[in-house]
Amino acid sequence: MRSALGQPYLDALKTAHPDMESSADFVLYWWNHAADLLTRKGSVLRRFGLVTTNSITQVFNRKVVERHVRAKKPISLVWAIPDHPWRDAAQGTAAVRIAMVVAEAGTKDGLLREVVHETDVDSSSPVIQFRDTRGHINADLTVRVDVTSATSLLSNDGLASMGPALGGRGFVIKKQEAKHLGGDAHSPWLKTLTAGRDITGHHRGRYAIDVRVYTSDDDLRRELPAVYQHLKATVFPKRVDNNDLRLRQFWWRFRRSNEVYFGVVERLSRFIATVETTKHRIFVFVGANELLAACRT
Repeated sequence: MRSALGQPYLDALKTAHPDMESSADFVLYWWNHAADLLTRKGSVLRRFGLVTTNSITQVFNRKVVERHVRAKKPISLVWAIPDHPWRDAAQGTAAVRIAMVVAEAGTKDGLLREVVHETDVDSSSPVIQFRDTRGHINADLTVRVDVTSATSLLSNDGLASMGPALGGRGFVIKKQEAKHLGGDAHSPWLKTLTAGRDITGHHRGRYAIDVRVYTSDDDLRRELPAVYQHLKATVFPKRVDNNDLRLRQFWWRFRRSNEVYFGVVERLSRFIATVETTKHRIFVFVGANELLAACRT
């Protein structure tokens, strides 16, 4: 958002919406504003509907929806499609997955439409089949026991963790780039990068530069000059004006290293990763040299 909109716009946006979660996507600001209008005293608005990316069900975005669904003056999701293709036959148009949601004030059941089969989605005449379910639609766009309201079990503390958040595309490289930087299978700073898409589909063969052990950029420049130069050119420009002091000072490190995660997996030969899709939960064994980003481990 900062690179696309600029820091002054982002500052004004957050000032105008102080109740918004800082990590929520831009589209959720519109969702939040519409929900506020819907429940405002004397409002003539009876319902609203928005098309968003399907990331509306992810944790930081879902919190915005949850807050309104569970408020003293709640809203209800009365119609929703959580995951729908958005493509066009014309060349150069978007090819994404979207969510569509309609909300009304009060506590009401709704109609959830889930895509169960799709063909010819790249044409001008796609064929899409739905499964309809009626009931209370949760903030994660499901009709079932609301797992988003579950609390953490103390017995699970230390057994599960989210992977690190890289916070920069410069950390991600292909095999040829790794060789160019002097990396190989034995390089401690080079990790095979695995995200949810690599588990649910074909592995993309990407690597992550992991130099979080360096406490100063001088040490990094002296010991790994090629890696330093690569990160200086690709990561540093995005970090130099960042509002987060830690990211400015330690610009060569991941945004969130998640030391709990590293402290556990680095002592294991393999461990379990889980990925949840809209239809399945997938469990796989992962090697110790793999770096899992945004997966549950």
